[in-house]
Amino acid sequence: MRGSHSGSKGTFGLADSAGREKSEYSLFKLAFDIIPISIVVVDKNAIVRHVNETALKLINKSREEIVGKLLGESINCVTTFNDGEKCGQSRRCENCGIRKAVEKAYNEDLPTEGLEIFTQLVIDGKLEDFWFEVNVRPIYVDKEKSIVISLLDITEKKKREQSLIEARDYSYNILNQMPTIVWMTNKFLRCEYVSKGWEAFT
Repeated sequence: MRGSHSGSKGTFGLADSAGREKSEYSLFKLAFDIIPISIVVVDKNAIVRHVNETALKLINKSREEIVGKLLGESINCVTTFNDGEKCGQSRRCENCGIRKAVEKAYNEDLPTEGLEIFTQLVIDGKLEDFWFEVNVRPIYVDKEKSIVISLLDITEKKKREQSLIEARDYSYNILNQMPTIVWMTNKFLRCEYVSKGWEAFT
């Protein structure tokens, strides 16, 4: 790779510092917006400073409706929406997993990874249930400490898991009604289930 010179053509020049920072910022912003995970950056007061396109689509809001507002208010958390209180001021906010993770990241410089939480958001006036896998960590934006929050929507995964649990419980209930002894083993021949008939027999 050759350095660029005045009048040279067909070369890949090294950009100056300002140009390189601008290029890096453009690449970061592109990745920030296209990544299929909702990402929100908040300051020490949990006020939204940056939000990506995926998050905007999730809650069906414009950037102007979110940036500069408290996190719970910007995403229409059911607590702030119904109670009419600011994010963090309701008694129910004390149990908010995201708020606890944000405070830990800011006050202790400790990240939170793989936190699965259930929450309810008001989308277009309709209350909707969500499961998110949340990752929170401290970063520096414009030389100021901020907190980046990623929200991976795992609602459908949780629904499938719940359906499997309900199907299993339904099957076990039928087996327990049978007047015969029933047991199940896994592929290693380890017993994983015995019916109530077996318990009565033994």
